[in-house]
Amino acid sequence: MGVIVKIAVEKSFYYLACKKCKRKVTEEEGKYYCKNCNVTTDNCDVSYMFSMRVEDGTGGIWISAVGETAAKILNKPAEEVKREKDAGGNWQRIFNQQRNKVHTA
Repeated sequence: MGVIVKIAVEKSFYYLACKKCKRKVTEEEGKYYCKNCNVTTDNCDVSYMFSMRVEDGTGGIWISAVGETAAKILNKPAEEVKREKDAGGNWQRIFNQQRNKVHTA
């Protein structure tokens, strides 16, 4: 059991992911290339990747949250949060709502 005291999203909180293998893709001329699968596609997934500080009363640690595990913590799909950020909305509130909440594994 631990409490999230900070989620670091200053740089970014997501990456563009291959729909097949979930690894990072690169965007090239409106298409997405997965080096792992060696394939170029018209679309990709948006996946979470961020760090957070978790404390449990005896100490704290920085951990990484990625993909579906991160989505469970935030209770929102990464695509939805990215859309809100791109539209200039208050996307940070989604991360701030998790601060000081108790989470279990």
